Amino acid sequence: MKEFLKRIQLILDKNEEISKLKQENFNLFSLLRNESDEEKLHSTFICELLNPNGSHLLGDLFLKEFIDYLKLDFDFTNTNKIEVKKEKVFENGRIDIFIKNSSDQIIVIENKIYAVDQNKQLKRYHEFINKSKMHKLFYLTLWGNEAQDSSKETLKLDEDYFCLSYKDDILTWLNNCLKYVVDYPILRETLKQYIFLIKKLTNQLNDKTMENEIIQEISNNYKAAKSIANNLYKAEKEIVKIFFKELGESITNELNDDKWQIKTLENADIRYANCISIQSNDWPKDVIVKIQGETYVMKNPCVTGVVIQNSFYNREEITKLLKDKLSNEFNKDSVYFPFYNQNLNIASKIEDLFNLEKRGELVLENKEILINLVKIIDNNKNQIKAYAISK
Repeated sequence: MKEFLKRIQLILDKNEEISKLKQENFNLFSLLRNESDEEKLHSTFICELLNPNGSHLLGDLFLKEFIDYLKLDFDFTNTNKIEVKKEKVFENGRIDIFIKNSSDQIIVIENKIYAVDQNKQLKRYHEFINKSKMHKLFYLTLWGNEAQDSSKETLKLDEDYFCLSYKDDILTWLNNCLKYVVDYPILRETLKQYIFLIKKLTNQLNDKTMENEIIQEISNNYKAAKSIANNLYKAEKEIVKIFFKELGESITNELNDDKWQIKTLENADIRYANCISIQSNDWPKDVIVKIQGETYVMKNPCVTGVVIQNSFYNREEITKLLKDKLSNEFNKDSVYFPFYNQNLNIASKIEDLFNLEKRGELVLENKEILINLVKIIDNNKNQIKAYAISK
């Protein structure tokens, strides 16, 4: 088996060298943003392309290409009255991508990379646009998955909502758009870089020669390959536990006081698993700084933030107190978390966890985030306690 793994590694190393020669590892989208940031990266970029008044200065060319690809019988000829908006706010939510023409025809795109669906999310969007003369509701994911039952409820696939994928639909549309930007080098290269990012997120960067070589090695060593495949998930779970254990130890060394209670991940398969939690004997009751699996740690982004339940504390006053003290990344809230973000995505970082140096960098990065949150709560613990709701 060791020889088999060595040969596979040689193939991978060779492919990595080819990528370096092609400069495929340099990507501005990856450098400047979290690659899976739905709102600030993907929805923003797609909206900018679709907007006839976008900074690309090519009018409605990208929008028409998109409409043609979706085969929609919508009238988007009057570009002066087309509304393309990211994060369209309405009474019951925020729509990721909202497009409306002068004839009150509406296209709504719910954009999901790794985040999970909110309760009744698609159902609420459908009710909002159902008043228009013509409308289409699209559910965009990396692979074209169906919406979760809790989001769509009674909505029917290919009738009330339609699935789109980055892997096929967005890539096809973007490649079709390339024909318009041949003479615009900055826009052309930007599109190519975004296409490359989508291919990376959907595992389409593997060289065909490399794939064939790996398939041949597996064919020659099927028993060993099957044994590896059967134990891969176990190895991934173990490395995730090691990562959070190291993160917990790093935080413990930093805080270095008996008043702190620090707990680390025990089981990555538990729904909403506690990955890291930090409490102090000096803090108000039930106030916790933590990283928690949003659903299952191995599949979806983790929630990093402060737990201050709205049934125990006056959350309006808590928000006023802490909002300006936190970085802008902590811009989400829930019943339990007045402030949280989803920057830690184990599914997208799993390869880095097996690399000692990269895992160390990830430990340091998350330690700094958590310690900063701890300091903010510790400095404001008395004010927070004053906003406790009497029972």
